[in-house]
Amino acid sequence: MKQKVKLIASDLDGTLLQNYMPDCSEEAIELITALTKKGVIFVPASGRQYFNLHNMFKKVDGDVMYLCENGALVFYQDKVLLKCHFSHFAPHIPAIAAT
Repeated sequence: MKQKVKLIASDLDGTLLQNYMPDCSEEAIELITALTKKGVIFVPASGRQYFNLHNMFKKVDGDVMYLCENGALVFYQDKVLLKCHFSHFAPHIPAIAAT
């Protein structure tokens, strides 16, 4: 039985965005639109903040899921699906008190 692809994630800098491009190419936007029409969710994955990714993909905003801030924040259709704080990743690291 052939399995259907449901989600494609891609890193941005140096992968989807080549040669220090500030925005996604029109070709990439067209490809994302075609994927969406086939029921495939596209996920730009980056260490960047949500606001930056949202601006970069505004032409296809409702269709993409954002994996932001190195995986600590996931947005899909204006909803937060996951939000992790540093303490969730490293509870064994004591807080540093200001001196």
